[in-house]
Amino acid sequence: MKLHHKIFLTTSIFTLLFYNEFVGLNLGILGLFLSFFVLKETKEKNRDKTFLMLLLVSIFSSLASAWYGDFISFVAVFSSLLFLRFKSKNRNLKMLFAIPVWFVAIATFFHDFFQFKK
Repeated sequence: MKLHHKIFLTTSIFTLLFYNEFVGLNLGILGLFLSFFVLKETKEKNRDKTFLMLLLVSIFSSLASAWYGDFISFVAVFSSLLFLRFKSKNRNLKMLFAIPVWFVAIATFFHDFFQFKK
């Protein structure tokens, strides 16, 4: 699949999802789509334990964004997909760069879990 096909496909899915709909749910669906798209496009030699862990974190943060739809979930989805994409291109990414993703995921969990008003 060529780059302009990928851009067109992602743009059309983004447009279909965000047209007069709930932003959190659609961002979660888009995050799931992009996570599986990165998994499909990543070479087999770059799929190690760190890549699979970042893939799992990006899936969970996308589900959290679909469930809660708040800003912290958006930051978690954005950062996890950013690190996942970087890891898919650069095999030598150190585990140190995954720490901000875990920090945002834990902060999102505590922020959303202890909201008793809802």
